[in-house]
Amino acid sequence: MRLGVVGFGKVGRVCAQTLLDSKDLELAAIVRRLDSLVHVLPDAFSKTPVVSHTTQVQQMDGALLCVPTAQGLDAAHD
Repeated sequence: MRLGVVGFGKVGRVCAQTLLDSKDLELAAIVRRLDSLVHVLPDAFSKTPVVSHTTQVQQMDGALLCVPTAQGLDAAHD
């Protein structure tokens, strides 16, 4: 199963690393705010697509919403 991680704060980083280490799941992409796309990710994620919206990911079965609670509904709706 290919999963995306929406948000790359503390929780998002841990979720993304867990997906990279998983034998059953695959990290499809990291979804970040448009203004955060310029920030370089750690080397472990160098082969992972980084996008500003889930529609930019070609193949993704689901997403982990790793955003603050107040933004959860907006992120889920998008």
